Amino acid sequence: MDELLPETKTARTSYKYDPKYCEELIAHMKQGLSFQAFAGAIGVSYPTLFNWTKKHDEFNEAYQLAQGHCRLYWEKVGTKAVNGGIPFFNNPLWIFNMKNRFGWRDNLEITDGSTKTKKEPAKPGKKNSPYVFLEAKKKSDG
Repeated sequence: MDELLPETKTARTSYKYDPKYCEELIAHMKQGLSFQAFAGAIGVSYPTLFNWTKKHDEFNEAYQLAQGHCRLYWEKVGTKAVNGGIPFFNNPLWIFNMKNRFGWRDNLEITDGSTKTKKEPAKPGKKNSPYVFLEAKKKSDG
C-alpha cells in the first residue's frame, strides 16, 4: 500500500510559508489529489494551508487554479470511462466522488399536480425541498 502513497514530509516545527508551494500545489492537484491531501504532502496542517490562502494572494490564486485542474482531471476520468476507456469502471463511486468534491447534486422533478413539471435542484429548507414537499403531503393525507 505504501507504493500508492506519495512521499510525504514529517510534521514541521515551523509552518513557514514558501512561495514554491504555489507550483507544488498545482502539480499535486493536477493529479486529482485534494487540497487537504497537500497538507500531508508538505507536512503542515490543513488549517495552516487555509490560513495561507488568506494571507498570501499568490497562494490563494494557485489554490483557485489548482481546483480547476483537479476538477478537469476527474471530469476527464469520467469522460474516458463513459467512452469505454476504463474497464470495470465504478460509476457510483465516481459520482459519489464528484458530489463530494465539487458539489454535484441530483435534480429533482417537482410536480404540483398540474401538467407542468419543473426541474430544480433540491434546496433544503426552501419551498421546493423534498422534505417540505413530504411534510405538506403528510398534512394533506392526514
